[in-house]
Amino acid sequence: VYEADAPLDTEKASVNICACDEIEAENIVGRVTAPRKLNIRLRLRHRIKAEADYELPDFEDTADQNSIIKLKQTVPSRISISADDDSFEIEENIQLPPETEVIYTDAVPFITNAEAKDGCILCSGALHLLLIISDSSDNLEKLERKIPFEALINADINDDGWDCRAWGCAPEAKTEVTEDGVKCRIRLSLCAEAQKNIPVKLTRDLYATDRPCEVKCETMEMSRAALCSVGNFTLSGAAELSGLPENYQVIAAFASAEPEELSAENKKYILTGKCRFSALISDGGEFSCREFELPFKYEFGSAEGEIADYNAKLCCPAVRVRGDKNMLYADAEICAAVKVCGACEQTVVCEASYGEPNESSRSEYTVIYIPKGESLWSIAKKYSVDPAAVAEANGLRVLSPAAPDSLGGVDFLII
Repeated sequence: VYEADAPLDTEKASVNICACDEIEAENIVGRVTAPRKLNIRLRLRHRIKAEADYELPDFEDTADQNSIIKLKQTVPSRISISADDDSFEIEENIQLPPETEVIYTDAVPFITNAEAKDGCILCSGALHLLLIISDSSDNLEKLERKIPFEALINADINDDGWDCRAWGCAPEAKTEVTEDGVKCRIRLSLCAEAQKNIPVKLTRDLYATDRPCEVKCETMEMSRAALCSVGNFTLSGAAELSGLPENYQVIAAFASAEPEELSAENKKYILTGKCRFSALISDGGEFSCREFELPFKYEFGSAEGEIADYNAKLCCPAVRVRGDKNMLYADAEICAAVKVCGACEQTVVCEASYGEPNESSRSEYTVIYIPKGESLWSIAKKYSVDPAAVAEANGLRVLSPAAPDSLGGVDFLII
């Protein structure tokens, strides 16, 4: 039984909270301590993450709506959908001599595409199947197969514009030796995630043209969808190990990849980390496992803006290691399902209070010489007039009254 907890602030994000705990096993060590007894020691690493819908500050306008001038802005905001399936079974029959014995079975999904389709996320790729078998002479060898698959994961996606990623595992892999060979049954479990940006309207400022108005604002961080995709890359390298037997043979190899840092350079995302290899080595009738690490660097996507958060699911479905004296040469196909989120700070109105209506309205015109750093919005707010009316009276075409260049080239205004 494994339990973990983490603090969660629900003061603002208290709607539709979704929390997940990603648990990974690492540094696994097994040792035979007695006949038919194997002790296993490992380290569990967990990452707890929670996401929720953010409620924008809400306030009630008590003044006449016709006299309130609001500065609205539309910004992109990220929404995401997570989905998983109930797992499904894949069968594969492999013709082998009847005296074959299966010593070990492993399967890793290699997902090459994930896309939104018909309210679901369509995942396609190949299941990499590895068998370590023994023949009638007790010789060990590995046997590999690629089994194509395609699966639909219900995600309740009914519109366009979603970017998707998917990853998975094979929690159960069974083999049965028959007269025709080996029958393999693999249970495959897939997870998927989709995200996109939707336009959200914010009230950045407001004032009233017929009465005093006090406004309180707060700064909030808006999450932005930057990337959500699947990809793959190849890692090749070599490691020098001491104490290798003189006439050893690499029977099979496995690998696991762990991300360490995501950065952006030259408009590309760069994911770095390390890949831990385990090589099963035979020296006559003796077997041992040798481990070593290689760093990796994966460049992908089109980077825009700062990185606020990311998540990378990595797996190594195809691993090859060959030996030459005290050197082990490794190649690994690494599948990466990556999600990147950006963020930007926005100032929004959280409270507005109004005084008594003004006794009289202005009837004269005023000529305003534009001070440095003023915008059409700041001038209109200072004199409690509608910026659209000021622009029309002065023959201006202004798309964004709060923009620093909204009064570019203008020396004075008639208000």
